[in-house]
Amino acid sequence: MKQLSQHHYGDFIDILDEVRRQAECEFVQRYVEVPTIPLMRMQILFLFLLDSGVTVDKIKSYLVPTTLIQMALDCHDEVTLVPETSEQGIRTRQLTVLAGDYYSSKYYFLLSEIEDVALIRNLSRAVCEINEMKTRLYTTENMDIKLSFSVQYKIDASLYMGFVSRFGKDISPDWKEIIEKVIKVERLTQELESCRLGQALPRCLKNRSYHVDLVEVSQLLQKKYEEAYDRLHSLKNSVKLEFVREGIWLLLEACQKRLDNQIRV
Repeated sequence: MKQLSQHHYGDFIDILDEVRRQAECEFVQRYVEVPTIPLMRMQILFLFLLDSGVTVDKIKSYLVPTTLIQMALDCHDEVTLVPETSEQGIRTRQLTVLAGDYYSSKYYFLLSEIEDVALIRNLSRAVCEINEMKTRLYTTENMDIKLSFSVQYKIDASLYMGFVSRFGKDISPDWKEIIEKVIKVERLTQELESCRLGQALPRCLKNRSYHVDLVEVSQLLQKKYEEAYDRLHSLKNSVKLEFVREGIWLLLEACQKRLDNQIRV
């Protein structure tokens, strides 16, 4: 959590605690792997809304349900593409789907209390587009590597673009790209860590019918990471609030430190 500057640190922790409270479910924790809270996405959305002049109370009412639907989408992503034959495998698949549905139900309930019709419309449209893009990504066997990554990055950022169109009119026009790039850096950091350990290909490449070389993919990820990192370094200077600029920089530094520490190990 040190990725955020001291400004509004306590406010963010309060929101995070509420997400944890809403996401807590003994059934989910007992039978399936609980999806990780998407901290970096929470933080960049928090910073964006602060820069947009949204009050902290309003930010909390937006951020909690958005994080829950992200967790629901992540939970459904854990459902394997390979058909299950064992009783345990089938049960785990079913429970994982139900866990995602549980988080989705929480999202819809909390969203109904916001009374911001424009934002609700934007988020609903985004969820629909995400599901359409996932279907395309996972069912198109011969989609090339670069296009696969491009679709994945659009999936990752789509939910948060609804906030940009709702609140980004009177602030830096670069915010759309800033959010996209921060989420991209987050994804690339996770995938680079996995590739360097030789664990697995990125999920978006697992349904390819052609051979995918792990080393080649790792090199491509590194190049994309450096491009996104450098671009963000310049984009952050367009943000009007100094502590928000600092927060963006701290998010970048946290990702770089993760990769640097991995190399040293």
